[in-house]
Amino acid sequence: MRAPFPFHSILLFGFLAILLLMGVVLRARIPFFQRFLFPSCLIGGVLGLILVNTGLVHFSAHDLESFAYHLFNISFISVGLTRGREAHNTSGHKKEIVKGSLWMALTQGVTFPLQAAIGGLSVLLFSVFGLKLFPTFGFLVPLGFNEGPGQALSFGKVWETVGFNHAATLGLGFAAVGYFFAFFVGVPLVNHWIRKGSSARGTGGLPRDFLVGLTARGQKRESAGKLTLHSANTDSLAFQAALVGLVYVLTYLFVK
Repeated sequence: MRAPFPFHSILLFGFLAILLLMGVVLRARIPFFQRFLFPSCLIGGVLGLILVNTGLVHFSAHDLESFAYHLFNISFISVGLTRGREAHNTSGHKKEIVKGSLWMALTQGVTFPLQAAIGGLSVLLFSVFGLKLFPTFGFLVPLGFNEGPGQALSFGKVWETVGFNHAATLGLGFAAVGYFFAFFVGVPLVNHWIRKGSSARGTGGLPRDFLVGLTARGQKRESAGKLTLHSANTDSLAFQAALVGLVYVLTYLFVK
């Protein structure tokens, strides 16, 4: 019997949802993932990579790239619409915010062009030895390794239109390398300095719920926010989703 409506998109969403749930369970059960602070989404993504490439689940790379592209856009819009916590009215707190912002900007301003220069020079070096790469190949390094999969996917798709074959896939590969470097190099360094007492918690280590990824029963739980509309009128989550949709459409009309 033929389905009266297409199910492909919603099945893809359901597949990703199942992978995320599996990642949550594995993070809570396996100490290895807890030790290196693997997020549930990445654990589920690795499982999805195995399932798709072994043919057990039939979704094309194009479907997954399109879904990831739009979800990344939605996530960035959501961040822009998110209101920060109420700031403390102390000069020390404000100074810490300024120092943190400046330090992050300085770090980003140094690492991004440095990685771009290394990537671009590597392409030139390979060309000397006869290995011809697409001119922008080296710039996938900062996009994937520094910025993340969203930017690497977006720029990769644009470069594919001018002849850079599989640029989006390569960009996601660089992003994966960045994640694994963070987990297997960055996290051990963080743990080392925690043991040295450089953490705000002293030498006590990370809390159990932080490692497991689940809040235990009876433990104090943080509030996720407050209702902004009366539930008899409109659900607050639906209203927030509508705002994200509005910004998405306005952005699309602006860049079209």
